[in-house]
Amino acid sequence: MHAFFYAVPVIIYFFVGAAVVYVTLRRTAEESPATRRAEIWRAYTVLLMPVLVGPILIGGISGGNLLRFLAAEIILAAAVLLAAAITVRKAVPSRDR
Repeated sequence: MHAFFYAVPVIIYFFVGAAVVYVTLRRTAEESPATRRAEIWRAYTVLLMPVLVGPILIGGISGGNLLRFLAAEIILAAAVLLAAAITVRKAVPSRDR
């Protein structure tokens, strides 16, 4: 049950991060491609925080779980960065990348 109470703030932070990405996409619709690309990457760094801090709060780094913990951290961070790259690719025209 403790993991649930630690996970709730992380889940809330994840949804706040998703809202930040959405607002950033809406707000930068008329900006230059370079500005839009930079703002999208900045917004996705907000999502990296719960990915990197969440498993520590939930208690994933205890006892013999270190390798599983590190693998989960790397996979989750890679997923967020991949989502950022896909968003930039779709939001910024190819001639401006």
